[in-house]
Amino acid sequence: MSDVVKFEVQFFSSAAKEFRNLPQEIKKRAITKIDSLASNPFPKASKKLKGKNDFYRIRIGPYRVIFEIRKDENIILITRIRHRSDVYK
Repeated sequence: MSDVVKFEVQFFSSAAKEFRNLPQEIKKRAITKIDSLASNPFPKASKKLKGKNDFYRIRIGPYRVIFEIRKDENIILITRIRHRSDVYK
């Protein structure tokens, strides 16, 4: 029996709105990557954000998904999904 911990993926309401407004092709790719965070919250392609505890980002083409990992609650909280030119502002 494995001890794999599943995380629950949640969205800030603003991130959910940003997700709905993504181009259709990016949205399909984002769903796949975001769903995979539930079983692997630290994918190889993720990068920790400097100066932010437990905040990471993943790339989806020119877009970035910013998320927080709440290990004690087993939650992945998606905070922003924007084009790379806007996401860090």
